[in-house]
Amino acid sequence: MDRVLLSRIDEELDSAEVAELCFLCSDVINRKRLEGIKDAKELFIRLEEKGLLENSSFLYHLLHTIHRADLLHLLESDSRQVEETDASPFLSEYRLMLYRIHEDLTVENLEKMKFLLKDKMAKRHLEMSSTALNVFAEMEKACLISSKNVDMIHTLLLEFDQQLATTVQDYMFSLRLTTTARPNEQFRLPRGSSEQQKPHDNHPSVQPSLSMSETKTYLSSEESIFADATPQREPPLSNDTEYYTLTNLPRGLCVIINNKIFTSLKCRAGSDVDEKP
Repeated sequence: MDRVLLSRIDEELDSAEVAELCFLCSDVINRKRLEGIKDAKELFIRLEEKGLLENSSFLYHLLHTIHRADLLHLLESDSRQVEETDASPFLSEYRLMLYRIHEDLTVENLEKMKFLLKDKMAKRHLEMSSTALNVFAEMEKACLISSKNVDMIHTLLLEFDQQLATTVQDYMFSLRLTTTARPNEQFRLPRGSSEQQKPHDNHPSVQPSLSMSETKTYLSSEESIFADATPQREPPLSNDTEYYTLTNLPRGLCVIINNKIFTSLKCRAGSDVDEKP
């Protein structure tokens, strides 16, 4: 990216915002490489080393997350428009969830959180933590939380902020859903593999078939497992009201919603291509 443009962005960011950007980047840049960064220029150097500034996409997401719409205009006015490709890295849902808590946590509730953590973390670490992001970083170092385990934060927030606890609960639900779906992948061989054509009892393909009501209890139900060579049977229609009727001719209307402009994400230019017949 243009160094002059990066320098202009650096001049507009204060130290607190730089700290927030560093926290958001701690999944893509080694934590030790982020220590001691005082201004955005240093962070941009780290991002360049990782190849994260080859286009404006990643920086755009960062600035959008910290609500610096004025700086987004600088990127949009750059001759090289914001690009989004399949290779563009994105901020993790885990990191974004922690940032949302940081934004909405009051000073009073931050002190309550630190008080509840006194028997689990070193006192000096808590005293030096002036923001929720500092506390979360220390909790990560102490292995109290991670992208796969946020139970501790959920338990803490239940004590003084039910709404923020719901934010964590939503993340926990999405995490379980992802974890439940992931076992399918370990049984699938790469496309084009000669072994893919051969059925193996020790490489089953997990293919759950759920009705609308069963979907609600998907996480707690046992998955059905089928061998590659075994055709999947449709579940019995125990209750016709649980399934859509597709016997009418014509079937009906299909409404496709193609979003181009978002309130929390940047404009999706590829939407124009999707509209083409």
